[in-house]
Formats: sequence, structure tokens, C-alpha cells
Amino acid sequence: MVPLDAWLADQPVCVQVAGHSMVPFLEENDRVWVASAKPEGFSIGDIIVFMRDQELVVHRVVALRPNRFLEMGDAQERGNWHSWPEHLGRVLSVRRAKGGELDLGEASLRLASARRARLMRLRHLVSVASDIFPAGLLRRAFRKLARPLLRPSKPFPGLDE
Repeated sequence: MVPLDAWLADQPVCVQVAGHSMVPFLEENDRVWVASAKPEGFSIGDIIVFMRDQELVVHRVVALRPNRFLEMGDAQERGNWHSWPEHLGRVLSVRRAKGGELDLGEASLRLASARRARLMRLRHLVSVASDIFPAGLLRRAFRKLARPLLRPSKPFPGLDE
């Protein structure tokens, strides 16, 4: 794990991805290069790195507010709102474990990432909306109708190559 004070350095740091919450975009053992960042510098679709419950998290920003953000893994159905942490980073590039690199600053990748984030926010909202129905038949019917929106993200052209 990268110590938090390393994010304050002038040079980006390398973080190895563990887990499957960002599949298909990030896979286990991919490496991401992270630079220290401020909340006002983030955009919808950016990949953010922060600490949650003593664990380093690499997820996508799907909504922004002045004092908080909604993050979500590409393979998840629902995101989480957080206050802006003191230490956070933005993923600048990805080095795939299977070979290949992506520069997330490229305009085409930023556009594709923003599109993916908007679809993920819709998936989050549908998931939250399903909770208004009482458990049982109505909830199952709503979720069945919304199933195409609740599926984890498929590979996204221009982003998941």
C-alpha cells in the first residue's frame, strides 16, 4: 500500500489494483499512476484514489457536489457518497497487467469515461429507486424491468480495450 504522505510528493506514485470492483476497466494486478489532487480539479468520470475504512480505493467519480462526491466501481450496482477526504489522488495512467498502457488525459478517453460515469449514475439511481418498493413482488418486478440498467458495465468502446 502507498503511504498517504507519498501522495503529497511532486511525482506520481504507482498503485497496484487489488479486487474486481472496477472490472472491466481495471483488473486485478493492473498498475495505476496516481497524482495528488484537490476536489475542485475533478470531473465526472475521473478515476479517484482515496482511503475508506483504512483501505485504499480506486473508483470512478459519478457525481460531484461542493462538499462531497459519489464514487462507484464499474462492476457495482450502487455507489457511495463521501465527504472530500484530506488526501486523495487522480489516476493519470494505467499499465495493464496483460500489457498495454492508457493515458487517461487523452481527450477521447476522458469523453468515454464521462459517458460511462453518466450511465453508472443512472444505474445507481435505479438501484436506489428500487428500495422505495416494499420487499417482495413489487420490488422484484421493478428490478426485473430495470435489469438492463442494473447490469455492471460492459466493455466500453474506446475505454476498455
